[in-house]
Amino acid sequence: MFLRRISDQNNLRVRESLEQAAINRQENLVGARLFIRGAVQGVGFRPFVYRLAYRYQLNGWVKNISEGVHTEVEGLPEAVESFVRALEQEPPPLSRIQGIKREFAEVRGYSSFDILTSTDTESKSVEIVPDIAS
Repeated sequence: MFLRRISDQNNLRVRESLEQAAINRQENLVGARLFIRGAVQGVGFRPFVYRLAYRYQLNGWVKNISEGVHTEVEGLPEAVESFVRALEQEPPPLSRIQGIKREFAEVRGYSSFDILTSTDTESKSVEIVPDIAS
């Protein structure tokens, strides 16, 4: 009985320590919402964004929208900055970025990075890349 009580107390301390570590990590995270315009659809841009998020250990999502690509990421501040820099400097060869609009995003506690289904909105203004074979 005595050993069980010690074990339960140790398990509780470990659980509390893990919860506090998660809270401390969450407090250090930042969120960013990015809208990328240009020839960014049909050129492997969403998988490229996914690989960058994996590289920089970011969570969130990416999806196509009628105006281009929309992504939301969260992670450590330096990782988010590196991610944005890589988006600008290492885009897929067939893509052409015309602009990136960046906004602050609330940290939501995403547990992974996902490629979401494309959405359709009112205005249509996507740049189409010429056929690769031509």
